[in-house]
Amino acid sequence: MLKQFIRSIALAGFLALGAAPALAAPPEGYIEFRIGATRPPPVQREVRVVSPGRGHVWVPGSWDWQGDWVWLPGHWESIQRGVYWVRPRYTPEYGQYRYVPGHWSNQRVREGDIYRQWRDEHRHKQRGNKGNKGNKGNKGNNDHHGHKGPDHKH
Repeated sequence: MLKQFIRSIALAGFLALGAAPALAAPPEGYIEFRIGATRPPPVQREVRVVSPGRGHVWVPGSWDWQGDWVWLPGHWESIQRGVYWVRPRYTPEYGQYRYVPGHWSNQRVREGDIYRQWRDEHRHKQRGNKGNKGNKGNKGNNDHHGHKGPDHKH
């Protein structure tokens, strides 16, 4: 009976150690914006599998940009106090899609170097195109300093 008790305690300790990585806090770190060349496909319908138990949250599947859109299936994650799952965001930007991957609320989102370079190039192109769009002469009879012309009544 004592041997069975010791085995039970040893087994419980072994299981607790094996479960420790799953109960660790979600990784803190940076999530970087990405640029998708096309709009992501419609969300796929998926079947939520049975929860592994109390203390888990379902993270829905989503599209991830990896040179093309790749479906990441939904899965269960351990719940952490004071931390929640932030769904991915897909925002049109300069004819493509800025993609912020799904992440835990304790992870910071930032512009990576690749995104920043892409954005700056597109901003520069857009500004250059605006200056060439039929902007001949002064608008509204303004001179080049923004003053109204002589035919304007005050």
